[in-house]
Amino acid sequence: MDGARLVQIVRSTISGNANTQGDFAAALWASEAAVVMRASTVSGNEGNGVLFVVGAGPDEARLDVEGSTIAGNTGAGLSCLYGACGPVATTILDGNGQDCAGTVRSGGFNLVASPVGCTLLPGRNADLVGFDARLAPLGDNGGFTRTHALLPGSPATAAITDGNWCTRADQRGVRRRRPCDVGAYEAP
Repeated sequence: MDGARLVQIVRSTISGNANTQGDFAAALWASEAAVVMRASTVSGNEGNGVLFVVGAGPDEARLDVEGSTIAGNTGAGLSCLYGACGPVATTILDGNGQDCAGTVRSGGFNLVASPVGCTLLPGRNADLVGFDARLAPLGDNGGFTRTHALLPGSPATAAITDGNWCTRADQRGVRRRRPCDVGAYEAP
């Protein structure tokens, strides 16, 4: 990634964007850049792909996601067609028009409701595949940004059994307990 641009998204919510014009329509479209997303929520966006990274090759475009929730978008949550997606770790992909597209390299402990349309390369730790995350609607759950709370019985609750994978805090700044939850929100 020598000389490439770096975009960092940390403890943020990307919501309510509509871009349906063209093949690369997305809420976030990065060309020849490395996008790093940590403890963030992407929800309620319209487009062919919600997070779309484009480059001439994997060394020119990269999308790394950790501890985030990508849910309720009309297009593909992650579009990994022209760059390197991953590692994607401790992240929820659920309720999107298509949860992912292309090849996603897993870092482990993800919850992917439907991998239809993408190849999920397994990580060192198990992913939960084919499960409904049981998310509450996007709302004010404390902190400065809106998040999807985990409903009772969510398989994402306490699903990260290796404490080394638990970040210190969720998107809202709430301290994570061990075992911790998958996604941007830590349930009380």
